[in-house]
Amino acid sequence: MNYFFEIIKRNKIYFSVIGFLLLAIPIGFILFTALGSLPAQQNTTTVSNNKPVSLIKTSPTLGALNIGIYEKVSFVFSRPLDPSEQEGVKFTTSPPAAFSSSWNSSQTSLVFAPKTPLVPNQQYTFILSFRGIRLQSSFTTVGIEDVSTKDQIKTQSEADKKYGEYTDSLNQLYPWNQNLPLQSDNYFVYFDPDKKEIIGKLYPQTGEQESIESQAEIMKKDVLLKLAAYGVDTRTVPVSWIITPEP
Repeated sequence: MNYFFEIIKRNKIYFSVIGFLLLAIPIGFILFTALGSLPAQQNTTTVSNNKPVSLIKTSPTLGALNIGIYEKVSFVFSRPLDPSEQEGVKFTTSPPAAFSSSWNSSQTSLVFAPKTPLVPNQQYTFILSFRGIRLQSSFTTVGIEDVSTKDQIKTQSEADKKYGEYTDSLNQLYPWNQNLPLQSDNYFVYFDPDKKEIIGKLYPQTGEQESIESQAEIMKKDVLLKLAAYGVDTRTVPVSWIITPEP
């Protein structure tokens, strides 16, 4: 009898194991199928624009003296700034000055270069703000007597360049202007671009037999003939006369 019950007991265990396996196989297949349909995990890291950033360095340093009139101003950030962040950087100067700006290759440093020479012996204050961060720095430029020869040459070159560009643009608008001024012992004639008129300065002689008025009229006719020969239309470009008798 005990042997019979032992057989039954062993068979129960056997059939229980078989039943578990038969149940586990379809469940495992379903789980495997479901997991296989999920997308593969992406091995990437998203860098958020909200990542903390701070200003860690400025050049020139706060309170620096004898700074060159073409000195560049730079601000260094604790991490690179992407293009959208760079647009949020604001920069002001006191007194106002014209600068061009650029980022270095690592996008961590913003550099400002003067478009025109800074004023000698002048204190400049710079304020840069970004996401509530506000940095104020200041320096004083070199005295005019200590401006380097290199900066003096650069200043003169810039002035010559601007004057050349101005003259070229003026001659394009008024081609006859390149033939002016007209000058002789009796007159000096030039074009005033601000007033958009020609100024004729006449110098009649007081000791002549002809009157001052008669001499001036002769000079005017001479000037007008030359202006017409150069293509000046005095109907659209007026001529103003200044008569200055000389002894």
